[in-house]
Amino acid sequence: MSLRFHDLRLTQQEFAERFGFGLGSLRDLEQARGCPSRAARTLIEAIRLDPQLIERAAKKARRWGEW
Repeated sequence: MSLRFHDLRLTQQEFAERFGFGLGSLRDLEQARGCPSRAARTLIEAIRLDPQLIERAAKKARRWGEW
């Protein structure tokens, strides 16, 4: 499964941080180890459609822990 980090000119680490994936989970997805959850597949498709929107959403989601 291609996660487009090459298309976005990001390393795996940058992609994981930008969109809220764990680096290990991202590598597992790239290597097709296991089947990603429906939520993960939805997030991946959303990144393909509008990476800037998903990046903004991921930034807001990171702030949830600050409450």
